[in-house]
Amino acid sequence: MRHDTQEKLDRVSDANPHLVFNGFSTPLGERIVNIIKHLFPVPKEDCKKVVTFHNNSDTISMRHHIFEKTDHKTVEL
Repeated sequence: MRHDTQEKLDRVSDANPHLVFNGFSTPLGERIVNIIKHLFPVPKEDCKKVVTFHNNSDTISMRHHIFEKTDHKTVEL
């Protein structure tokens, strides 16, 4: 757990992430999206954390990303 790590290590940010959902187009998928998005608080505009949920053949994968805007059209993960 992140609270059990040593003080010397960089800690995980407590910022609330933006959420990205991919592959949840069925009525059940939309219901799952609604449930998951209510588990996370609304993020601040300047937050650089993203959590991606990807549904592929009824398997949901979750990934954490940190993004940085390089210009007004480009984003790097």
